[in-house]
Amino acid sequence: MDDIVTAVVDENFDVHQRLALMQGWQKEYFREDEQLQFHLRQLDGSKPQDVQRAHQIGQLRKILILEQVREPLEVVQ
Repeated sequence: MDDIVTAVVDENFDVHQRLALMQGWQKEYFREDEQLQFHLRQLDGSKPQDVQRAHQIGQLRKILILEQVREPLEVVQ
């Protein structure tokens, strides 16, 4: 199992760097989601195999939303 990598929020935390990281993650999300939407539009809803693919694409899109933040914040006191 992978260890969870966190970004420690303390007096040295760089907000600008964090925002830049988050912007990169969001751009990647939009790029990948656009590809999934393209594949989704190509499917035929009358074919059972395509319906299954559409469901799988829907699940992948939900996972992508969660992957926009790859390093949760950890507050240190």
